[in-house]
Parts: sequence; structure tokens; C-alpha cells
Amino acid sequence: MEHYGCMVDLLGQAGVVVEAVELIEGMSVPPDPVLWVALLGACKVHGLVELGEEIAHKLIQLDPNHDGNYVQLVSIFANSKKWEDIVRIRRLIFDRKANKVPGWSLIEAEGKLHWFVADEEEKESAIKEHSKTLAIAFGLLVTGPGDCIRIVKNLRVCGDCLEMSKIVLKVFRREIIVRDGSRFHHFKEGQYSCKDYW
Repeated sequence: MEHYGCMVDLLGQAGVVVEAVELIEGMSVPPDPVLWVALLGACKVHGLVELGEEIAHKLIQLDPNHDGNYVQLVSIFANSKKWEDIVRIRRLIFDRKANKVPGWSLIEAEGKLHWFVADEEEKESAIKEHSKTLAIAFGLLVTGPGDCIRIVKNLRVCGDCLEMSKIVLKVFRREIIVRDGSRFHHFKEGQYSCKDYW
């Protein structure tokens, strides 16, 4: 299953999402929901609203209480300025009492693990509430110039955190490595590994 996941992720990053769908649908074993989640992320990045909505509804049928699927769909609608659809999905989240998984980030500094938890209710409106942002700020305070900042987080890196990491990279000239729920992100010497694909 992991090999399929890698292929779906690569096809999604390359923008050939239809081929990724064909790969999943042609599998000889039932696809893992993680494959559909990877594809949903690709739909968000490449602006494939209709396909993203179709995939999100498949995922919601598989697990109606998992908030991440709704959140991705809301992001897809927001990128396309489909405000009425956003209201409809947010109402669905509330009605179904979908589990809200708090975002957290871990950073090792000064020989200890430091844990930051985001207020997920405020996360969308305030970058200062993102757990990764808090962890990076803490890392800048307690590590020396030139030290690498390494962070592990439970949720996928969002666009705001990606942009903030780029700014830190430019201003402070620090290497940042983040492992999120989907992939590694490596920021070093003005370059970042994910190439805006998160």
C-alpha cells in the first residue's frame, strides 16, 4: 500500500491528478483512505474543485467524524471563493460533531522536548496560534545562530506556516526541517524541498 501512496503523491505533485485517480481505481486491493487524502491535497494545490469535492465526499462517507476531510474541502472552496459552499460544509461539521484534532508541534531544544498546541478554533484567522509557528519562534529564541531547527507536527503544514518558514529562512538564515503528517519539509539556503506543495 505504501508504494501506491508514493505513486499517488508523486502524480499529485506533478499535477497529473486524473492519472492518480486511475491508479487508485485500478488497484487490485481496496484503496486505503490515506491515498484519497493525498489526492485531496493535490486537488487543493492544483485548484481541482469538482474532483476535490468528489474525493472529500468519499472520505467523509468512510469517516464522517474526521474533521481533516472537511477542513481540506473548506480550503479548496476558499481558494475558489465558493463562500456558500464553505458555509454549507462548516454547518455539516457542526451538525455531525466532527472530531477536531488539535494541532501540535514538538521541537527538541536544550536537551528537552517542547510541545506546542494550537488553538484550532482560532487557527485559521491568526498565524500566531499555529503550533508550528510557535515552535519555530521558540527555536529561534533558544538555539544558536546557524543551528538547525527540527520540528515534528501531527497535522499537515498549512500555507501560512509554509510562507512563515520561508521568511524565517530568508531573515534568520536558519535551516528548518519539519516532519508533518504527510511529508518532510526542508528549508535551507533559500531553498525549500516541498516547492509549495504541502
